[in-house]
This record gives sequence, structure tokens and C-alpha cells, in this order.
Amino acid sequence: MNVSALTAQFSAYSEYLRKPEVPSLLKQSIKRRCREVFERFLKPRIGVESLLHKDNERQALDFFFLMNSYYEPNEKLLLLLLTEGASIHSLQKETLFKIAVYGSCGELKSLAQFGFDMKSVYREAQGQFHEVTLLDLAVIEAERVHVFYEDVQAIEKVALLLERGANPLSCNNYRGQNYLHQVPHPWLIKLFGEKGVPVNAEAFLQKGFSKKGIQPIDLAYTHEAIEALSVLGADRLRSPFLKETRVHQEALKRIGFNPDEVPVLFFIKAASECDVEAFIALIGEGCDVNGQDEEGQTCLHYLFSQIENGVVGIMYDYVNLFEDLKIRLINMLIKSGAHPLRGHLGRTPLMCLTFHLFQQQGRHEVVEMYSDFEAGYYDEDPVKYKEQFYEKNLISE
Repeated sequence: MNVSALTAQFSAYSEYLRKPEVPSLLKQSIKRRCREVFERFLKPRIGVESLLHKDNERQALDFFFLMNSYYEPNEKLLLLLLTEGASIHSLQKETLFKIAVYGSCGELKSLAQFGFDMKSVYREAQGQFHEVTLLDLAVIEAERVHVFYEDVQAIEKVALLLERGANPLSCNNYRGQNYLHQVPHPWLIKLFGEKGVPVNAEAFLQKGFSKKGIQPIDLAYTHEAIEALSVLGADRLRSPFLKETRVHQEALKRIGFNPDEVPVLFFIKAASECDVEAFIALIGEGCDVNGQDEEGQTCLHYLFSQIENGVVGIMYDYVNLFEDLKIRLINMLIKSGAHPLRGHLGRTPLMCLTFHLFQQQGRHEVVEMYSDFEAGYYDEDPVKYKEQFYEKNLISE
């Protein structure tokens, strides 16, 4: 519904403060970010939270950020809401998630201007991640978009949170990783290094490495990231990516690498054995990340077919998704130039995911994350491309 239609609908209620329908209409104007319509309700100046009624669980900002992944930022409406008394306290968990992941830098600055706590914590009762900060979520989002394209705003958002008081040393990761273990982007590496995040800190991953303690450079899979970490004092000789290191040679030897054989077989072997060092070594060796086996399948097909069923819950799934080893390897391949090629049966990698999870509670967020990647490669409409996965009932919403 466009602005003029909403305006006409609101105009029918001249005594809107007495009408029970008005709170619902007001919520719609906030969710759809129709500032012109919303302003019609502000003549009495009695406060936006009063107009929404106190017995409602959601507050004005909860409605504003409810659908902000679908609407363009509207900093003028947000400032208007804040000026008219929108509460920045006791926001719903989903709202904190969407502020960190989808909020613009301008919106974050507006919230900070009115005292919003940039160290806000998202608490989740289930799973290993009981408390996650806005910075945790913003870093994950910056890592996600970096896989597909350069997004300066995602990096600026992380910088803004740090500038406004977020703690760079409080990375919420139960394996002991800090932010330098998580970010492949050289700008973010530089940013966190300047904030005092230790470049040689050791995390303890259960599998995937020959070493017991894993440092950020052990996970780096681009020359740019390795250079940025080296400037901070990381030991280049630890890198499985660089051909000249012993770690690189030993990792390739572990999986029986032969440059005369089809590289996809070694990528799949490294992935199936959860050998992250060998996987990174293959990328550093320059092996073809788009290599196909006799069925036309790439390592992306294999990795998508191995993603397991997830736990339902917006933040829980989002954080755990980026802790998933298969997702980390998928992102390494895509960032290294892998394409969503079709196998001989016509399946793309994402179709392998949905086939694997047929009639199960599928990984909805994986489809959301990678459908645009495939649609862009095949020059198809992103919305229609995504819809096909739901129309076939392969992924439950």
C-alpha cells in the first residue's frame, strides 16, 4: 500500500485517539516507514508510545526496525520517533538483532544521539551463545557481505560501534576466538588490531588444524589478509595459504595432493576430513575452485549437501550459521572465485542443500544468504529465484 492510500485510510479517522483501529494503522505507518502519514498523528503531541497503547508488547522502535531488511533507511522518521518519545529501553531481542545487522550507520548515529547503549546485549536462553553483543552481530554481517561484494557501510558500522563504546575484546565465541579470527577483510583486521585485539591469540578448535592453538593467520586465505595480519605482528610461517611454509606442504601431503589429478577431489577430501589447513593450502596452491567431478559437481555442491538441519531461532541460527565449518569453507571458495555451476543433473549447489533437507525443517537462512549469489550468476530475478525453493516445499518457512 502506497503513501497516498495509507493517508486516505488514516483520514477516515478524524477522532483517531478514540478509535481502536488507530494504533494498528499507526504501527503500519512506522513499519512501512511512511513519515508523511505518521506526522498526521503528532498534532496532539502526546507521545508516540501513548498512541501505540501501553498494553502492547512492542514499542515504536520495535515496529520501526521490524521490517528494515526490506525497506530503505529512513533516518528522518527515526529522528521524529525519537523526538516524540520513542523508548530506546527494553527493546525486543529481534529489534537489537536487526539494528546490528540491517541498521544503517545513520540510524545508529541517531540512536546514539538519544542515548542508545551500543554495548547492548542480545540474550538467548538456548544453545552455547547466551549473550551476544551488537558488535558480534555487526562483525558477522560484515564478514557475510564481504564474501559477495565490498560493502563499505558494513565496515563503517563496525567502526561506529567501536567508536561509541563497544568492547573489541569481548568477542562472544565459546571456542576462544577473538575478532581477528573471524574477519577476513584487511580493513577490519587493521581496525581491530588498532583497538588492541591480540593478533597472536590462540583459539582451540576441535578439528581442522594440525596445531592445538589456532591464531588468526592460520585462518587467513587471501594475500591481503595475511599482509594485514603480518603488519600487526603475526608469524607468516604459520600460514597454510603461503606456498613457502612447511605448514602448507604438510597439509597438501596429508590429503595426498597430486597436481596432475582433478583438484575438486582434493577439495572434497579436505572438506570431508574437516582439514581446514589442507583446504586453505589448496586455495593458496592456486587449484581451480570451479573444478568438476565426473558428475559435473563442484566442491560447493558437496559442501551444501553436508549442511545439517539447524535450530530455529533468529539470533541463534544466525550466530551458529557462521560457526558452521561447512559455511566457512563455502565462503572461502566463493571469495576465491567459485561459481554456482550446475551439475550434469542440472542442480546448483543450493539445490543440493534443499534436496538434502527435503521434508525437514530446512536451513531457511542459508537459502536467504546464497540465493542472490546464484540468481546473480544466472542473471535471474532474485525474488523469483528464491521463491522456487519454497514453491517446491523443499524449505519450510
